[in-house]
Amino acid sequence: MSIGLAELPNVDTSLVFSSDLWLADSVRAHQSEMDVLKAIRLPLPRRALEALWRTIQAPSVDRWLDSADWLYCPKELYVPVRNTRLAVTVHDLYRFEPAYQKFSGYSTLPFRIAVRKAVQEANLVLAVSEFTKTRLIELLGVPANKIRVVGNGVDDAFFDLTPPPLGVQSLFAFPYVLAVGGITHKKGGNALLAVVDQLHRIAPELRVVVTGPVDAEFSSAVTSAKNLISIPRGFPDAKMQELVASASVSLVLSEYEGFGIPAIEAMAAGVPVIAAQRASLPEVVGDGGLLVNPLNSVAVADTIADLQKDSTHRSALIARGRQRAERFRWQGCVSRLCNALSDFT
Repeated sequence: MSIGLAELPNVDTSLVFSSDLWLADSVRAHQSEMDVLKAIRLPLPRRALEALWRTIQAPSVDRWLDSADWLYCPKELYVPVRNTRLAVTVHDLYRFEPAYQKFSGYSTLPFRIAVRKAVQEANLVLAVSEFTKTRLIELLGVPANKIRVVGNGVDDAFFDLTPPPLGVQSLFAFPYVLAVGGITHKKGGNALLAVVDQLHRIAPELRVVVTGPVDAEFSSAVTSAKNLISIPRGFPDAKMQELVASASVSLVLSEYEGFGIPAIEAMAAGVPVIAAQRASLPEVVGDGGLLVNPLNSVAVADTIADLQKDSTHRSALIARGRQRAERFRWQGCVSRLCNALSDFT
């Protein structure tokens, strides 16, 4: 989003960094595309700044912004300003949902205080989906006319990937179903493990590869599953893209998603997507994937197995997925962001 803004004519964009996340020391050291942007260095480290912002609503960032029109926060962060307009992006309200708070695994109070303050003080609240917009209104009382939906994007590199022929995987010597995000309550851990078990019965040649953390209560089931490969940490971008493109199916059974980037990445890469009919996923996936009841593990496993056998259905689904993913290129997100900022100027 920052690079997209900087590429627009008549838009002067700078990145604001805390002292421990300084552009010259971190981003440029990794040869990031963001090193073309101007940078403003704040005098304190991130944790200290966020603690001060939460507790005493200071220091105001305006003093370092050189009369900027907007301070744009691409995540849920409260930043005090005096004269500059503030735009805050909300990706996910999982930790505000009464049904899910007990599964968060850590104290949510500081986060909830910061997010409430951010959406109250912001001139503009940016949501990544209509679902998230609705939850902002219902859970936090944000006025609907203060919210704009800008969506999330998928890296262009996913559109350029060439999936290997079905049954030919470049990372593993076997076909696999990929689930990105881990085995947690939020990611539908119970539903996912039930599908893993059912697949072992009806399609033993298929493995399920999961990247991301595992909640402690699921650890024993993960260890005992014969057809499950759990990778607790992610990969560098190029390796992750290869992992996605080589999958037979991308499985997204999350109980809660503010958007659902893994589904869009898979569709862009030409991988069939099976997603839960929950939260934002129906809105984002649309007709580009298959929407299922995640609690019906037998039906989900049967659908996965059928996609391995029915090449006509598989090809049609891949084509619809690619077409759907085109709506979520970052250029479109930047355009919607600019329109929103202009509307509130």
